[in-house]
Amino acid sequence: MSFKYFLVCFGFVFTNLALAQERIELFDAKIELQTDGSAIVTEKITYNFGNNQKRGIFRDFPLNYSRPVETKWGEIQADYNLSFDLISVTDEDSVQRHYN
Repeated sequence: MSFKYFLVCFGFVFTNLALAQERIELFDAKIELQTDGSAIVTEKITYNFGNNQKRGIFRDFPLNYSRPVETKWGEIQADYNLSFDLISVTDEDSVQRHYN
């Protein structure tokens, strides 16, 4: 009887842990390169908060970075400084949200 009790308790705990885990269910990105060198990026993210309901997610974008680039004169270190303008953010009901 104790083994059955253990299995029931283990199943209950495991099920609750699985339901509580947050996860990205869908990440779809559309990138349109413009002739001026800019890009319009549209992302659709479906995020499952599990049992831990929150108000949203945070996104971090690397704006400054360096990397080696091979040229005909050899390898050089290229520095990149990027910027972006937030056009819009909508929630799961297509309601536009405003962020600074």
